[in-house]
Amino acid sequence: MIPLPHARHAGGRLIGLLWLALLVAGSLPGRAAQPQAGATVPIITTTDEQGHPRFLFQPDDLLVGIDTTVTWINQTIPPHTVTFENLAVDSGVITSGQSFSYTFTTPGEYRYTCSIHTDMRARVRVLPVPLLPRAWLPQVVR
Repeated sequence: MIPLPHARHAGGRLIGLLWLALLVAGSLPGRAAQPQAGATVPIITTTDEQGHPRFLFQPDDLLVGIDTTVTWINQTIPPHTVTFENLAVDSGVITSGQSFSYTFTTPGEYRYTCSIHTDMRARVRVLPVPLLPRAWLPQVVR
């Protein structure tokens, strides 16, 4: 069992609960949105059921802490964009092998799309606190 930080007031309880949430999120394999201290989002190609190419932001649901820089890298031949719905931020055209980075300084949910391939959709969720790298989180005793 891993001891949680003791809390003597409401703020301490919140920190303890946040610590526990980060511990659990960092130890669960296969979750769609695991906390990241820094993140890279490859733009990839897969195929649909009919064998047609399908472009994706991978992951399409990213959870990061405040002041995290996220980098999108185009790993496909066609160009793409990272265009946010609720931010005045647009990457411009990202050609094959190029990247675009943005640092999130405000907590919230940020949905984005590729303005060239409008079926490409994803989101970044930003927590109000910085996150530790996953390797720094203690391992859960099984």
